[in-house]
Amino acid sequence: EAYLVRAQWLTQSEADFRKGLELDPSNGPGLTRFGEFLTGRSAEGRAMLDRALLVDPLSARAYYLRSNLAETEAEAEQLLVAALKIDPQFTSVLKQLSWLRAFQGKFAEGVMLAERAIAADPKNPSSRWRQSAYNRYLELGDLAAARDVIAESSAAGLAPFQLFQYLGDWRAAGEAVYDVPERLRSFYNDWLAAEAVRDLALHTGDVPRAIRFIESGGLGLPEPRKLDPVSIYVAVPLAHLLQAKGQGPESGKLLDDALAWVNRKRDPAREYLLWFPLRRVRADALALQGHRDAAVAELAEAFRSGPRNDWWYTIERDPLWASMRSDPRFQAIAAEARAHAAAQRALLEEMRRRGEVPYRPPQR
Repeated sequence: EAYLVRAQWLTQSEADFRKGLELDPSNGPGLTRFGEFLTGRSAEGRAMLDRALLVDPLSARAYYLRSNLAETEAEAEQLLVAALKIDPQFTSVLKQLSWLRAFQGKFAEGVMLAERAIAADPKNPSSRWRQSAYNRYLELGDLAAARDVIAESSAAGLAPFQLFQYLGDWRAAGEAVYDVPERLRSFYNDWLAAEAVRDLALHTGDVPRAIRFIESGGLGLPEPRKLDPVSIYVAVPLAHLLQAKGQGPESGKLLDDALAWVNRKRDPAREYLLWFPLRRVRADALALQGHRDAAVAELAEAFRSGPRNDWWYTIERDPLWASMRSDPRFQAIAAEARAHAAAQRALLEEMRRRGEVPYRPPQR
C-alpha cells in the first residue's frame, strides 16, 4: 500500500506502482490508479483496468477510465452506462455520456444527463457539465434554458462564447475566449473556442493575435500542430488562420497532415479516445482546401452517421461553409439537421412534463 500511495501522490513512478502491486496484487484502487497512469500506453492501460474490474467489478471509476480507452463508440457507451449503474451521481461519467449522446444526435438525453450532473454538483459554477448542458440546449434551440444555465455560473468560471456564436455576435464570442482565466483553459472546456477566435480574426483582420493565442497554449494545447485526439479539432481553424495570414504552404501542410491523421488506420495499442468522431473534421478540411463536392458529400455522411454536436454552428455560422449555403445539397443537409433538432426539442418537452428534465427558467 505504501508503494502505491507514494506512486500516486509523490513519485508518479511506474516502478513504485509495479512494486506495490507485486506486494498486493488484488489492490483494486491501486490497479485502477496504475491503469490511469498507463493511459498513454493504451493496450497496457486497458489490460490493467480490465484487471482492476475483475478484482473490483463495482468500481465506477475503473469503468469510467476504461471508457476513455474504448476502441468503439458502442464499447465506450457500454462502459459509461455500467459506471452510472454503480454510481448514478458520478459527474464525470454523466458529462462524458452527455457528450456521447450529442455526438449521436440525442440532444434531449444529453441535456438530461448534464442536468443530472449539475444537480449532483450544484455549487460548481464552472463545471464541464454546465457547459455540456448549455451546449445541448443550444443544439435544441432552447436559448432561454441555455441562458438560465449560464446565469447560475460565475464570471470566474464558464465563458458563454458559444451563446454569442449562436447569436451571431462574433466579436463577443472571440473576446470571451480570450478572457477565459488561464486556470480554466483546456480543450474540454472550450468546444468551438478555436473557431471563435478564428472568426473574430477574420472579421477584424487581427489574425496574428489569434495564431499567437492558439500556438502559445491559449486553448490548453501546448503543441497544437502536434496532432492527437484533442488537437485534431483545432487543426482546421488554425490552418484557416495561417491561410488568411498569407502562409499558404504552412496552412496546406497542416491541412494535409490533418487529413492524413484522420484517414490513418488507428492504433488501439497506442491511442486513446478512439471513439471520438472525426468526419466533420475531414469535411471542414476538404472545404478549406476548396474540394467543394467532396466536402459537401462528407458533411452529408457525417450528419447521417454522427457526429451532430454543435450542428447549428456548421449550418448557420461557420465561414468555411459560407459559399456553399446556397448549394441545394448543403440546403438539404441543413433542412434535415433542423428537422432532427426540432424532433429532439419535442422530446425534451416531453421529458420536462415527465419530470426528467427541469424547466429552465423555472416555471412560476
